[in-house]
Amino acid sequence: MRAIGEAFMANILLVDDDPLVLEALSIALTEAEHQVTTARNGHFAIKLADANSFDLVITDIIMPDKEGLETISHLRRHHPDLKIIAISGGARVSSTPYLKMAKAMGAVQALAKPFSASELLAAVEAI
Repeated sequence: MRAIGEAFMANILLVDDDPLVLEALSIALTEAEHQVTTARNGHFAIKLADANSFDLVITDIIMPDKEGLETISHLRRHHPDLKIIAISGGARVSSTPYLKMAKAMGAVQALAKPFSASELLAAVEAI
């Protein structure tokens, strides 16, 4: 993260297959002075992470193409210092097992959907 005056600005890769969630989270993070790049699936997120330098990845767990746990696994192998926040609504089942697995795989934080913008920003600032 880079210091800007008194505040910190992170270069964040935000990954979610739901365009409304992606837009809402992107707006909240941008308004908090973070730089945000978005990806609609894990496959594209991995390409972006491999080609760019990010401070933080916030990834949904349940997505088509390459889901979040696969994405986290790749990022841990290829970018071991990259911070990760996992988010999940769990689809038809509880998100708790997915989020626990994400933390076991190296996510620093895990948030169950729905969460507030202030909860997300607090997680980002804690990292």
